[in-house]
Amino acid sequence: MNQPRRARWPASLRTLALAVVVAMLYCTAMNTPVSHDEESYVVPSILAVNMRLYDDFMFMQPPDCPLLLSLPFRLIDDGYFRVARIIVWIFSAGSLLIFYSLATSLLRNRNAGLLATIAFASSQSMILAFGLARNDIMPCFLALLAVALVRKISDTHRFALLFYAIAGVFAAMAVETKLSYAFVPPVLAAYLLFGSAYQGDRHRIRKTIAFVLGGFVASIPTFYYFALNPRNFIYGVYTVNTYASRQWNAQIGKPVDTSFIGRSLDFIDHVQHDKVLFVSCCIVLLSIFAILWRSRARTALKSNLFEREDLIFWLAVTAIPLTVAPLPPHQQYFVPLVPFAILAACVCYRAILSTQFPRWRPVVVTLVVLACLPGLAKQVRYAGQPSAVGKVEQISATIQDAMAQSGLSGPVATLTPLRVVDSGLTALKEFAAGPFFFRTGDAEPESRIHELHSVAPKTLQEFLERTQPDAIVTGYEGEKFPQLEAGFIRFAEQNGYRRIDVDIGAGKLYLRQTSRQ
Repeated sequence: MNQPRRARWPASLRTLALAVVVAMLYCTAMNTPVSHDEESYVVPSILAVNMRLYDDFMFMQPPDCPLLLSLPFRLIDDGYFRVARIIVWIFSAGSLLIFYSLATSLLRNRNAGLLATIAFASSQSMILAFGLARNDIMPCFLALLAVALVRKISDTHRFALLFYAIAGVFAAMAVETKLSYAFVPPVLAAYLLFGSAYQGDRHRIRKTIAFVLGGFVASIPTFYYFALNPRNFIYGVYTVNTYASRQWNAQIGKPVDTSFIGRSLDFIDHVQHDKVLFVSCCIVLLSIFAILWRSRARTALKSNLFEREDLIFWLAVTAIPLTVAPLPPHQQYFVPLVPFAILAACVCYRAILSTQFPRWRPVVVTLVVLACLPGLAKQVRYAGQPSAVGKVEQISATIQDAMAQSGLSGPVATLTPLRVVDSGLTALKEFAAGPFFFRTGDAEPESRIHELHSVAPKTLQEFLERTQPDAIVTGYEGEKFPQLEAGFIRFAEQNGYRRIDVDIGAGKLYLRQTSRQ
């Protein structure tokens, strides 16, 4: 493979630019406002230290995200949210560096690779992944790492098969962190088996077997949890995600258009909202028009497609169905598509636009720079605003102090347990899924709700009477949807809980009466 051309800028400037971007990612990770999505990832990760996913409490995603987060959580007793956001930053920085390596290799120019990397960091979809402790950036990092390994492994290396197996481990882990990455392992395996045949590879079957075996090894946690409790596992990983969000949207008067036209319009709307993704798609479309226009362009693209760059195109194309699949559509669902769409644009730019249409180069570069500006501005704003992590820590400490003054230590009933458990207090495990199961849980029979170790509005009163929590925290979900927390407030008022006047943002704290009071 051709080596990247010597760039005009010194390496120190590129290193400085990457360091600045990594520093901005840290500010994004620390200062991005808290999302209620994080409740259903950080809290299950804390519970996973001593309990079993799906069998002891409800979790609504594949298992690897809480398993990875629970590793450092075993070493601490508080400050979980800060650690989770720092881990997100580490994965973000790793994704950025791997992307820079891939982009530089594809463009064969380090300066151009740096611009593509800044575009990656400026994507509106990626900024969400860089800032929130969810299962967004972890699988992105793992998928990019698997792709980089497959592209860069030298078949003459004595441990080549081992590296292909490791690539299989990372690809499978991406899927076991988020199902939206289910396109990565089959595309990589198909590339090893069929794509390499274009290069006369006689060892493609051995390479593919090593890759698949690595994937099976990485799938052991999934097999374990499935064997442990098949019904709860399937419900949490798949079933609840097929109806709960759509049902909730219907309840609040925002029904989801599931028709082909509706999904297509939603896809286009989200693509144009992410300016970097939009420009990347435009570059690919321009290249397609160029192919139709000039036979030399077809020859240029063909020579690059069979030089391992075909892998990037197939990854970008197969990411689209899994980007569109989740309903209702949200910007974070475009994270699997963004890196491969940008890399596909890199291939098109080098193979066609920069060679066959050199006059287009400044136009393309200008468009990319303009597309980066909204995302860069957003990250600059994050750098200048107060720490969201510090705010959560302050609220959690305030709740802990108020409970300690009344001789209480938990458990706490709340749909937003993140602000409770961060200081080491205990939240009831039945609320580990945050508000996401609770708000549509009445669709399930009461017996099934108990089997899932969760709570729904119709079982809330009986559950609170049975558990008699030391405290109840409301306000964070009820601020927008008061009906969600009405049952908590009603129980607190009917059972003599005192509302404590403390500063916990939008939250309200109710404490159980004790002899000390």
